[in-house]
Amino acid sequence: MMSYIYIIPQNNNIYLQEEKNMKKEIAILAADDALANVGVTEEQKDNHGKAIKIYLQTVGLTEGYAWCAAFLKYRFMQAANELNEELSEEFLDLTGYTPDWKIYAEKHDIWIPIEQARLNNNLIKKGYVALFYSSSKKRIYHTGIVISSSKDGFITVEGNTGPGPGVEADGDGVFKKKRTWKMLGTEGGFMKTYWG
Repeated sequence: MMSYIYIIPQNNNIYLQEEKNMKKEIAILAADDALANVGVTEEQKDNHGKAIKIYLQTVGLTEGYAWCAAFLKYRFMQAANELNEELSEEFLDLTGYTPDWKIYAEKHDIWIPIEQARLNNNLIKKGYVALFYSSSKKRIYHTGIVISSSKDGFITVEGNTGPGPGVEADGDGVFKKKRTWKMLGTEGGFMKTYWG
């Protein structure tokens, strides 16, 4: 059963909108579970392995594909399952293509652009999704789940990355990363996964 929230836009008209983000408990548990999975790595070949295969299945892909978004989707799905909660059908339709996550966030007015986040780091909560933009690719190209934020940046857990300090979108494992705001790129930002 889908819940509804009251939206009061700037012109003070009140209307109902189907809620497209999840319960806070799901997002927090997903972040905790992601943290507990730091150290999971690929096996034998690039973008292969027992865990990677399971992540990629959530987005309808087989081994061999980039899996940062699949890792997040799996974590959210597992958390919802553990809590006996449901995620929206539209969220469950999210693919492993990272630009789709920004499109989803903008469509449902749950997008927080880098400029807003940098000005007020309190907007960024544990369990939100960080989306990194590449100026050379001209698109969102990597993602992670937020663990915490501060005035200097934020901490994430990311799949399909490496242990180094840069944004590596084709690494070999799950790592906890310390990020500066600048690392999000000019069009990067966050997907708000819950209200409050």
